[in-house]
Amino acid sequence: MYLCSFKPYLVLLAYADWQNQANDQDQTTFAAVVGKTGKKWHGGIEVFTQTLKSQPGGNLSRQGISVFGAKKVRKNTKAFARVDVYDPNTDADNDRKSLIIGGVDIEPTKGIHFMPNVWIMADDRAGVDTTVMPRVTGYFKF
Repeated sequence: MYLCSFKPYLVLLAYADWQNQANDQDQTTFAAVVGKTGKKWHGGIEVFTQTLKSQPGGNLSRQGISVFGAKKVRKNTKAFARVDVYDPNTDADNDRKSLIIGGVDIEPTKGIHFMPNVWIMADDRAGVDTTVMPRVTGYFKF
């Protein structure tokens, strides 16, 4: 893993991993993150590719991308969003999965956050419905 931070705002991360598995079914992963930090807004993009060697029918390749960010909209309030797209088998059609998250982070006092948000989960497979899930997340820092 290689992490590089260009102060005060830019963050770069490169990651590589190899797992030696039994029966010559090794797994390799490559990933990269580019992000921006800051008080008014922060966010980034992450991509990865993973190969599982010698699976039945040949190697299995997976890929994914995540785009995320948050922007301060008031003194103690941020809007945030994230979009993930995951392909569990790059050789197969119609198997992609997506996740969209959006919400608001309200901090009424330092260290206490209430985050009403919604998750939308979509799946390209036939017969799988899109799920919309409203949520409220609490975060308390002591």
